[in-house]
Amino acid sequence: MNAYLAERQRLILQDRALRADHATETHISDDERKADEILRRTRAVEADTVWNPKLSKQLPESQRVFPGRARLVHTKLFEILNGLLHAHLGAVVRADVLLRLALEQAAMHVRVQAVLAETMIKTTLPVCSALPKSDWTTHLSITDAGYEPNSWVPINNARANFSTALGGPEGFDRWVTSTLAIDSSEAYGTHNTTDEVRTLGLIFYEPVLANHIRELFVSSIEDGIAYVEMRMIFHAKYIIGADGKKDVYHRAWLELYDNIIEDIKLEMRNQAREDEFVGSKIIYTVLRTITPEELEWCLEDCIVMKQAYPLLIAGFDPVGHEDTLRPLIYYANALLRFVERQKDLGIDIPFCVPRGRSARRCFSLVKHPKHLQICREREICVARLAASMPMHPLPAVMNQGAHVALYSDDSAVSGNMGLSFDFYQVFVASEVNGLITLRELVWDSIKCSCLDEQKRVAAAENLQRRLATFVRYVLEWDGANRHPC
Repeated sequence: MNAYLAERQRLILQDRALRADHATETHISDDERKADEILRRTRAVEADTVWNPKLSKQLPESQRVFPGRARLVHTKLFEILNGLLHAHLGAVVRADVLLRLALEQAAMHVRVQAVLAETMIKTTLPVCSALPKSDWTTHLSITDAGYEPNSWVPINNARANFSTALGGPEGFDRWVTSTLAIDSSEAYGTHNTTDEVRTLGLIFYEPVLANHIRELFVSSIEDGIAYVEMRMIFHAKYIIGADGKKDVYHRAWLELYDNIIEDIKLEMRNQAREDEFVGSKIIYTVLRTITPEELEWCLEDCIVMKQAYPLLIAGFDPVGHEDTLRPLIYYANALLRFVERQKDLGIDIPFCVPRGRSARRCFSLVKHPKHLQICREREICVARLAASMPMHPLPAVMNQGAHVALYSDDSAVSGNMGLSFDFYQVFVASEVNGLITLRELVWDSIKCSCLDEQKRVAAAENLQRRLATFVRYVLEWDGANRHPC
């Protein structure tokens, strides 16, 4: 038996030696070790007292983030991890905030295909758009029997006169935000995918987009996220300007984005908080619904944008689910020419492509051991959406030693803003994961980012300072909460 146990332990250690967090586990301070023990102890207690399936029919939070969210946010472990702390621009600001931003704009109108009634409200999507002042209307309601289908109604009128049978103005808010987000029944039942994510046209209006980007940075900073590489969809060649004209083209998008970054940096500097916001870059993104000819245009446009804003464009991503949209090989010729074109121009626009982007997010990578080996050996970072952890390949990818950066994708869809929920998911999913795991995940997101070397070093130093602050916080929290663990 002793020989068997010794061999078993040897195999476990060999497996764990592959992990990215293994090398640094033996080089931690006494305070870090104590904080790690506190986190592990709290996780073990709450696994039995909060998520024990015998106590509730509800699925454990480590399995699904939607159903248990109400309990999750009140757990001691989430309280601690929230002190520690990649996305599409269309769905990274809370749905209610996006609606509020739209309601502030007199030009914003809404329409539906038929008079909105109780029998169809759950299946009817509003279409929103800002109109030139000459096209503004004075229509009052989309729920009144006299509403003409597909006619534009000022969004504030539509809200103010929303049928009382449907809940009045608050009912309007619930209806619009429900079409921007999905709940647990939709996530695991009706849709079981994020294909249904929508922005309803709300952000395709320059004033709303500007406020949307600002809110993105502010909410990221609040969640402890200091640097963001944001996928911006460049499918549309323009958005609507403040004057209602369709003439705000891609270069103006980047100028707007860049100006807001500088404004936020100045605000943080004035508050002596400059360490809390390093900045942001954009991954030029298109959907895999376009033709190779359309992709050629986008690739050339990406090069032009890179030349105009070399520090802002981080990479290129033809994004989409490979199980429902076109595979990368469909665009191979255009993408290979894009690489050669960069060499001729002396610029570098790396591909930022989630490997095997299926409806369940990168599930195919774990099926390809050679690809995983290449990722480990070349230190290629694997972006991962942390959800449904017992069914998710993330633990297997981490155990194979691949570098991983967590991203919440369209966080507004689930209502789980920022990354605190994602880090919680990973931490509770395995007893192997500890404080150093969390540190390595954050460090990988910096090490494998598109920051230049100088800024990457500065960000790493910033991380060390913030980790030390977090460790002190955990120790102080434990001192105040020791008896009722």
